[in-house]
Amino acid sequence: MKKLLLAGLILMVLVTTACTDPPPGKQVTPANTKPINVWHDDERGVTCWIYNNISGFSCLPDKAFE
Repeated sequence: MKKLLLAGLILMVLVTTACTDPPPGKQVTPANTKPINVWHDDERGVTCWIYNNISGFSCLPDKAFE
C-alpha cells in the first residue's frame, strides 16, 4: 500500500511540474524562427497566421481576400 501511495505522489508531482510554463526571462526563440508563419490550406480554403511569440493563431477564409 505504501508503494502505491508513493507512486501516486511521484506521478502527481511529475504531472504538476510538467504543466508549468518556464519563467518569461528563460524563454529563448531560435534566431532562424520567424515571429509569424503563414500557412494555407487549399482543401479547406483558409489562410492561417501562426504567432510563435504568443503561441496563438488566426485564420481567415480565402473569400475574405477577394
